[in-house]
Amino acid sequence: MSITTVKVSNVSLGASERDLKEFFSFSGDIEYVEMQSDTERSQIAYVTFKDAQGADTAILLSFGATIVDMTVEVNPDPDYKLPPAAYAPPLASENKTGTGAQSAFQKAEDVVSSMLAKGFILGKDAVNKAKSFDEKHQLTSTASAKVASLDKKIGLTEKITIGTSIVNNKVREVDEKLHVSEKAKSAFTTS
Repeated sequence: MSITTVKVSNVSLGASERDLKEFFSFSGDIEYVEMQSDTERSQIAYVTFKDAQGADTAILLSFGATIVDMTVEVNPDPDYKLPPAAYAPPLASENKTGTGAQSAFQKAEDVVSSMLAKGFILGKDAVNKAKSFDEKHQLTSTASAKVASLDKKIGLTEKITIGTSIVNNKVREVDEKLHVSEKAKSAFTTS
């Protein structure tokens, strides 16, 4: 049985169903999104895709991703049942081409490029998650090469490293300007 639903934990209270649909639309065709209260600071969403490839892509590419203002956790949910409201007459099916690992990695490459272009933030472990996904599903060595090629082509690891460096430099500049570290050390020693 193919898993088509993912559970998205730690969703910001400011996130709407539309935000989730927009974010996960890069992974595949979405059948239904259900949002539920979780804590006073977050909510849970269940995103059901029309096929298992959409769910797999969402899990693969969403590790450490940020939606609105919180980092979310995306996991498969094999026990999720669509509520009765989700059942509607099926829309005309689209003719899709490409199957197997080749199309999954082509899709992943397209998804990552589109997500980065729209300004979504991917976690630094997204590429590692892709590699472990590859090993878990025992895809061919060609597929492994595609994951490495994807990282090299879009420079995800390099972009994250550069981004981290820029943020660290800005933090250092603010600290030097406002003397935050010195004030904190001073306050700590006087306490």
